Order: sequence, then structure tokens, then C-alpha cells
Amino acid sequence: INLSLDQNCEALINADMVLEGNNYGCYDDYDIIVENSSGDTISPLLGNSNIGDTVVVTVIDTETGNSCQTTIFIEDKLVPEVECPLDTVISCNNSTDPSVTGSPLLLSCEPSVSIEFDDQVLYYTDCGDTISEIIREWTITDDSGNSTSCTQTIYIEGFSFAQIEWPGNFDGIQNPSLNCDILNSNPDATDPEFTGFPTLNGQPVFGDHHCNVSVGYTDEILQVANCNSSFDILRTWVIRDRCEELSPGVNHIRHIQVIEVSDDEGPQ
Repeated sequence: INLSLDQNCEALINADMVLEGNNYGCYDDYDIIVENSSGDTISPLLGNSNIGDTVVVTVIDTETGNSCQTTIFIEDKLVPEVECPLDTVISCNNSTDPSVTGSPLLLSCEPSVSIEFDDQVLYYTDCGDTISEIIREWTITDDSGNSTSCTQTIYIEGFSFAQIEWPGNFDGIQNPSLNCDILNSNPDATDPEFTGFPTLNGQPVFGDHHCNVSVGYTDEILQVANCNSSFDILRTWVIRDRCEELSPGVNHIRHIQVIEVSDDEGPQ
């Protein structure tokens, strides 16, 4: 006999399952003894831990003492039940990793499943409200080889200036200003690697993404008038949308970041 677990990952062995015919009175009057392949007596209510095992079942008539015996192979034939991640829209520089876009949720009782996906990427254009689409085919397989699949669609939006977040000032207000000790220990402390780059929706503006933008900056050094060893950096960031015509104040746009460097110690 082959016995498959139900949707609750359980199977109850009873006398009706083993005895042939129907002239056996009340099946509740029979004792059931179940032994696993190791010879241990186990509960007749089987679960995931019994999958793949062949159990020996003995049915005993409590009135006559007569008994019969059979073997049952326990298997799992039900496919996993899952909830597919919703279709979603992400910005052009967002990661498409499932940690961002979502993964299938297992709803059934399998103790473990493998979850894999395959992407078909449709490129529309570098410029537009939606520049590409990812059709993500998810495949979920349980330990018994039963599998199911579902499809998620991920839409990637084009660039918008509204996505920009500028790096903060180092002026003693937004962030602490820098001092000579910091620069002596790290001469590159005023570089953007330490003072910040613009971001798009909180993600780096530079990188492997779909945003068709160009980014740059220039520095102006201003000497503090009453302290020759202190100075300010006015860093002008410029971002241009390469999909639109150049238009001052519209495309491209500029932002000035202030970086103050102060000599707090004075001459020694």
C-alpha cells in the first residue's frame, strides 16, 4: 500500500485502510500497531518525518485475537501551496533582488522547500516612464520533488529629479564640521567617499542600474577671513537627465554642499 500525506502533512492509519472487504463490524474495535523500518512502534498518525519510510502495520481483532499484517510506504504527492509576491514597481536604481521585490510565501506544511527564480527582462527604452519589465518565474519544490510555479512582474521606472537626495552639509548644523586633526589623520576626509554622494531614493547614484543620468561636482575653496588655517569648501553638485533637453534650472539642476574645515587648536 502507498499512502500519501494530506494537506496538513498527516496520514492516519486505521483498520479500514488495511482490511479488504466490508464484513468486519466496527473498525474501532480493532487494535492497530505500527512499526517503522527501524522496528520502533510509532503512532498511527504519521507526518513529515515518516516520508520515504515503509511501515509495518498489524491489525488485531480484540475479540478473537486474529491478526493480519501489511506494509505501507509513506509518501508526499501534494504540491506546495504558496502565495506569490505581488507585482511591484521600483525605481531605476533599485536592486531587483528578492529581498527588495519580495519572495513567495509558503502556506502549506512542508518542513522545507527550495525556491528558485528565472528572469526574463524586457527592455523598452532608456527614456520613458517605464523603461523595462522583469517577468520573474518562481519555482517552489519540496523535498519529495513536488513543485509549483508562479509569476511576478517587476516594472522599472525611469529617472525623475524627485528621486534625488543631496548629501548633507558639514557645517556644525546638519553634520559636525571637520577640523585639522581629522584632515591630518585622513587627508581625503573631504572627498565624497567620506562626505557623501547624492542618492536616488536612498540608493547610490553611481552603480549598475538603469537610470540614464550624468553626475559631477566642482569645488570652490573659501579662506576663512580671520583664520588662515580654516577654510570652507563649496561643493557644487550637478545632475543632468540625459533623456531631456538641457534647460537651466530644469535640466540640469545644481546643489551646493558646504564642508567647513576649522583649526580649533590655534598655533602651538
